[in-house]
Order: sequence, then C-alpha cells, then structure tokens
Amino acid sequence: GDLLAQGDFPGAIAIYETLYRTHPDSLVVANDLASLLSTNSDDPAQIARAALIAAPLHGNGSPAVADTLGWIAYRQGETARALPLLRRAARGLPDDPGVRLRLAEVQAASGQVDAAEASLATALSLAGPEDPRVQATQAVIATRVSVPAQ
Repeated sequence: GDLLAQGDFPGAIAIYETLYRTHPDSLVVANDLASLLSTNSDDPAQIARAALIAAPLHGNGSPAVADTLGWIAYRQGETARALPLLRRAARGLPDDPGVRLRLAEVQAASGQVDAAEASLATALSLAGPEDPRVQATQAVIATRVSVPAQ
C-alpha cells in the first residue's frame, strides 16, 4: 500500500505482477492487479490484459470486484455493461471516493448528467476538493456535459 500512497503505480504493479505469478488463484491479487492496470494505463493492451486477469472474477459478488469489472468494461467502451456494476460497487463501498468518481464518469458517459453530478458531489464530500482524482473527474464530466450526445 505504501507505493500506492506515494503514487508509484509502476512499482505497485510490479509487486502485484510478482504476487500474481506466485499466487495465480488469489482472487484478491487478481482483482487488485486488474484494478491497477485498468486505472493507471490508457494502453489498450494493458486494459485487455486487465480484462483477462479479471475474467475469473465474474460472478464474484464483492463490491470491489464489481468496481474493477465495471471500470474495465467502461475502459473497453462497454458503458451499458459498466453502469450496473459500478452502481453495485458504490452501494457496497459507500465511503470510497474512487468508486464514486468512476461511477460519475460512467454516468456522464451514459448521458445521466444529474446522476453523475450527484455521484461527483458525494465523492467530493468524501475526498475533499484538493483530491486530484476529484479534479480529473470534474474535468471529464465537464467535457461530457458541454458536448451534445452523439
């Protein structure tokens, strides 16, 4: 967790890659690695790898798994599949601002602007306005709101 707190995502990913090689059946390790890969890379190959690692997690009722699977679906352009997963994650992890921010982004992408703004407000109250994730999500939602849906 220390590497993540310091923002050293490559270092954290390297540790989880090692854990995943040594414990390929650990659902927690698979979820954490898939989450890191899908959250911290825009590389389609990394996101596809995250989806592959997360594939055995489908059917697991954990809200953390729903968060990971929902975000991977969204990153792969499957917004309709992502939305219910992220809603379930937000219900199960009500105090996690990251989950709320991911939900807000998917809601905005789905044209649910009011819901997105409500999720963003909840994340803001949980994380505070200085959290860079909040600012990044605000910017993404602002672009979605200002551009008419295609």
